[in-house]
Amino acid sequence: MNEFIETSWDSDYRNGKYASDGPIPFVDTIIEHVTNGPESLHGLYIGCGNGRNYIPLVKAGLQLDGLDISSVGLNQLEEQLPANPNKLIHEDFLSYNPDEQFDYVVSIQIFQHGDKKKVEQYFSKVDTLLKPGGLFFLRVNSVNTDIFFKHQVKEKTPDGGMTITYEDGPKKGLDVHFFSSQEIDSLVFGGFKRLKPIEEVFMNRSPEKKGKWAQFEGVWQKAEQDN
Repeated sequence: MNEFIETSWDSDYRNGKYASDGPIPFVDTIIEHVTNGPESLHGLYIGCGNGRNYIPLVKAGLQLDGLDISSVGLNQLEEQLPANPNKLIHEDFLSYNPDEQFDYVVSIQIFQHGDKKKVEQYFSKVDTLLKPGGLFFLRVNSVNTDIFFKHQVKEKTPDGGMTITYEDGPKKGLDVHFFSSQEIDSLVFGGFKRLKPIEEVFMNRSPEKKGKWAQFEGVWQKAEQDN
């Protein structure tokens, strides 16, 4: 487990990150797709944190394990949802090796952490975790974001994405990737089909900061069996 990243997230959650934030609208999309399937569907939420989006999914009846690198975030989640019947796992996603595959995987603003090589590993890992016919719910940074804090561009990808290294702000010293829609299409593995068009969502920053955040959201389904 990356201690630097874990320490950074632990500090964020101790300082109240997401404490007053409600769930994002994409949560409703996830609920709609999962509740339209069999009641026994079992999912994994990658980067569940302190539960901003995870808790409303569980309260909607989803059978959903939560995984996060931050023990502080998971402890805060447990305090808010003490009767949660699902597993909470303190683990780095890339080193997590469950005994069984999942019916669906949720990743909200997680697969942007790291450079291009790490991003590719994230997507490949999802392919191994999903059952045939499984659903993949993704939300990540768009390259059209107005980046506020001082940074350096570490790399650019041929299909329009880029990785930056922050030199200031809460993510100082960390690599963060910003995707193009074409890049997402190239990373979502062969045999997957889109169930929802990739949508770009823009959000205004708080008044003391300039510009907008942009995020891509999409839903995919893994092929029922190998061709």
